[in-house]
Amino acid sequence: MNVQIGKRYVCTKCATELIATRGGEGQLLCCGQPLELKQAGLKMDPPGEAQRKTGSVLGKRYRCAACGIEVLCTKAGYGELSSCDKPMSVQDPKPLPSSD
Repeated sequence: MNVQIGKRYVCTKCATELIATRGGEGQLLCCGQPLELKQAGLKMDPPGEAQRKTGSVLGKRYRCAACGIEVLCTKAGYGELSSCDKPMSVQDPKPLPSSD
């Protein structure tokens, strides 16, 4: 799967939504299944008991160390994000220059 910058992706199991900030060749996974491009009429599974677990965090950036894909979480969900058969790591915020 070719992840494209600016495209929105959604997990149909836990409703996690992401936007790609750096594209690349790799498979985005959440809840163990491939993410779908967000579009009108996409069928979502009803939330289950697993929603109480922690997963993706709203506003955090995630990166795959193997392929370089980066995504921004725009809607939190309980599933774990992974790519290239490894969990994606949370990126630290970039420090801004001082405003002296």
